[in-house]
Amino acid sequence: MRHAKSSWNHPGLSDHDRPLNKRGLRDSPLMAQFMNRQKLAPSLILSSSANRAKTTAELFQSHLEAPAQWEIVEDFYLAPPGIYVEHVMRIPDEISQVILIG
Repeated sequence: MRHAKSSWNHPGLSDHDRPLNKRGLRDSPLMAQFMNRQKLAPSLILSSSANRAKTTAELFQSHLEAPAQWEIVEDFYLAPPGIYVEHVMRIPDEISQVILIG
């Protein structure tokens, strides 16, 4: 899942530190509610360390019906797809639904 809409209103911030904008803050909980309705809520959330991805993960997780564990993965920030695949391959078999946020 891509992070929610980020803000460009703080030109002095690094790309890594950009926050979500109002739409992003609104949409993250809506995505969790959609996933709940579809019975697709994850039991694990892996998020990039970028502020906008972490905030998306926090908001998303807080609106899931079933609690989900979530972790920050430093390697995800600006990573190529292969890095995501490597992390997915390490997930234990008992975890059946995972969301990656980058």
